[in-house]
Amino acid sequence: MKKLLDDIWTKRGFFLLFNILLILFKKYLGISFKHYVVSLKIALSLNELINSNKTIYLISENMGFNHYANYTHQFKYHLKLTPLAYRKKLNILHNNPITLLTT
Repeated sequence: MKKLLDDIWTKRGFFLLFNILLILFKKYLGISFKHYVVSLKIALSLNELINSNKTIYLISENMGFNHYANYTHQFKYHLKLTPLAYRKKLNILHNNPITLLTT
């Protein structure tokens, strides 16, 4: 019985500590931990989106999103563009290099 009580206390203590860490994270960084993780995944996905021909569906899976629609929704929330529109925009910029004006 003591072992069971110790296990319950250990798990309860862990969850209490974890919740305190989440509160402190939000307090000092100004964003929730979940929001931070999602924005990090979006940022990391940009490299694959720009430098590969992988489908957006595959990129969303590689980044750990549980569904393609969730990835697209989060991407649009953070960057104000869908992943496909972002990719197309960058391809246009790559195909039309900026030239400097000379006098």
